[in-house]
Amino acid sequence: MPAVMIRQLDALTKIMAYTSGVEERELLLHQARMIQQSSEESVPERSDRADVSRAYEEVTAAAARMTYGVTVRTAGEDLQ
Repeated sequence: MPAVMIRQLDALTKIMAYTSGVEERELLLHQARMIQQSSEESVPERSDRADVSRAYEEVTAAAARMTYGVTVRTAGEDLQ
């Protein structure tokens, strides 16, 4: 199940690049929040939940890039 959630969140991240307004991004973020919440409630393995959370962070970072034109570092990125 976590793999499916991660793929859904990856798809939302990609779709985010094609949004043209805040309302569209909010709808995608709402879907992402529901997936994240479902993960917290149904995925027993902590590392699997962490993987889903990282994918969720990618969705929120993509939304920020589209809304504010800024790059948001996610937890999985290394400092260089």
